[in-house]
Amino acid sequence: QPNAQPGDRRFLDLNEDGAINALDRVVLGNGLPDYLFGINNTFNIMNFDFSFFFQGVMGVDIYNRSNRRIFTMDGRRNHTAAALNRWTPQNTNTNVPRAVQNPLDRSVNINNPISDFIEDGSFIRLQNVTLGYTLPQSALNKLGMKKLRVYAGAQNLLTITDYSGFDPEVSSQSNNSLQPSIDEFTYPRARTYLFGLNLTF
Repeated sequence: QPNAQPGDRRFLDLNEDGAINALDRVVLGNGLPDYLFGINNTFNIMNFDFSFFFQGVMGVDIYNRSNRRIFTMDGRRNHTAAALNRWTPQNTNTNVPRAVQNPLDRSVNINNPISDFIEDGSFIRLQNVTLGYTLPQSALNKLGMKKLRVYAGAQNLLTITDYSGFDPEVSSQSNNSLQPSIDEFTYPRARTYLFGLNLTF
């Protein structure tokens, strides 16, 4: 590994030719999911109704470019708190590499390789959930209405994922189908709560 110093990343000599070079590169990650799934159902019990929609993705990888940019440790910007645990001669028991100042070309910083920021983007999300109640007909007759239903609901209520970013359902390069699943400071989806009523006279 030419010019390697203590605290630098260590790379695998995959072809075992005694050199770390372009021949040791591999295809890492897949920005297209292996599986897409969902389930949608509605239950009616007496005057109550309950509906939900779960959706999910499995077998997709995300390039967390946001983390890579703030973890560069090249002296040009603020960093995450993980930088405090970087390798130093006094702090050798760590998996965070040493800081490398390279203001001219961030892409050649060997301690900030893209491979460190490829993450599993699989997730299960409760996309929609609604609970409603319809007044019985006896009460509606007194009010002079044919139907009155009150309901409460939420969108994007719960997401289960190991992805460290804000939202695993993301692509900053949405205008380029050849570069899916890249997260570069993408604003996350909002969680929305809904309250309302349906009236029929």
